Amino acid sequence: MKVYAHLTQVPIEEVVGLARLAEDLGFAGVSLADHLVAPERISTPYPYGDAPWKDAPHWGDPWVLAAAIGQATRSLRVLTSVYVLPLRHPLAVAKAVATAAVLTGGRVACGVGAGWLREEFVLAGQQFEGRGGRLDEAVQICRLAWSGEPVEFHGEHYDLDTFTMRPAPAEPPPILIGGAGPRALRRAIRLGDGWIAPAQSGPELAANITELRAARPDGFEVVAWSDDGRDLDELAGAGADSVRLRPQRLYADLSDPAAAMERLAAEAF
Repeated sequence: MKVYAHLTQVPIEEVVGLARLAEDLGFAGVSLADHLVAPERISTPYPYGDAPWKDAPHWGDPWVLAAAIGQATRSLRVLTSVYVLPLRHPLAVAKAVATAAVLTGGRVACGVGAGWLREEFVLAGQQFEGRGGRLDEAVQICRLAWSGEPVEFHGEHYDLDTFTMRPAPAEPPPILIGGAGPRALRRAIRLGDGWIAPAQSGPELAANITELRAARPDGFEVVAWSDDGRDLDELAGAGADSVRLRPQRLYADLSDPAAAMERLAAEAF
């Protein structure tokens, strides 16, 4: 099973060095989360428990970071987990992902989600309602754009006359759908090359994976979530292909994140 080190909220100047260290320690990849901003006032409930931050954390742009990481590593994969696609126009996203894919030699995977934070959408001038429909169309638009050929798209939310986008990646980056619940699973089955699971117990994860494998038996990656790497066997037994190690273990000692990364690898492998 592939193991990703989740590098979100690491000080931005540490990210590339930690990614290089992760590769040396045997991690298959790193995963990067995404927010444009941290609103001062948040009333939207966080769907996965406690609020994800208390101060405004370091949220580097994932595709800028992916390109930088790709230049500093040889084989490390970079996964967004997850990128809030409906916050942006899909052509801007397609261009950023394609550029990172070319610069990394195809070592990026585009994990996307609908987003949960209404206040962030308001700040970005985007409608919170309807974001799921925009996400569905944006996934289709990205795949068309990555062909490097003249394409067009006419949907409910986006109406795009013929255009060509280059550079085009040699292979289209895989798109994985993140989220919990039936709607996210249906979207992953319809549109995704994989599913990024939230923190789930082995039995719950296994039930979801059974549903996904029945609909998508081949070429579909399931990425699970682990607090400390001690449940990797259970997650593999549930059917996960990959796992992200939850950042809390890495960030226990921010004064020496490299040492924390080495401890994380020692526990996981």
